[in-house]
Amino acid sequence: MEYALYKGQLYPMYIDYLDYNQKEKIYLYSWIHKPGLQAVNDDGETIYKREVSEDDLDFAYRVKHLVDYKGQTFEILSDIGKRLLGPGKIYLYTENREDADKYGFEPYDNLSFKKPITIWEVDRITEIKIPILRFKDMAPTKTIIEKHQIIDYINNLVE
Repeated sequence: MEYALYKGQLYPMYIDYLDYNQKEKIYLYSWIHKPGLQAVNDDGETIYKREVSEDDLDFAYRVKHLVDYKGQTFEILSDIGKRLLGPGKIYLYTENREDADKYGFEPYDNLSFKKPITIWEVDRITEIKIPILRFKDMAPTKTIIEKHQIIDYINNLVE
């Protein structure tokens, strides 16, 4: 998931790439109305969005989450978000066959494995903010979210 700080507000961000080297358009969006965002119907759902230029942004970053499960750290296949508070699943990912066998993963493709778990099975989350766009030369930051903090962390995510 990508985010942008714009005029003191944090927004989810979508970059519509023309190709991998040249960005086409940058959009800020929200599912709740915020000043400066326009309502758009997207597959029967109203979202609010605004096109901005890279120069308008105060900061932009991509979030990567690592999940600790039964003492082992795994990458995940999808973003962590509020949908996990219901029956949502986190899909752990590994290319390590030994870990896959040990933790009961199933084949995902020819070289990797996945395992669905609930948020309640997560021991802790590592959030890594990786600066992007004109901020890409800045250092990434890591935040550790312990088990007792996970629900509050998810409830406070900007979506």
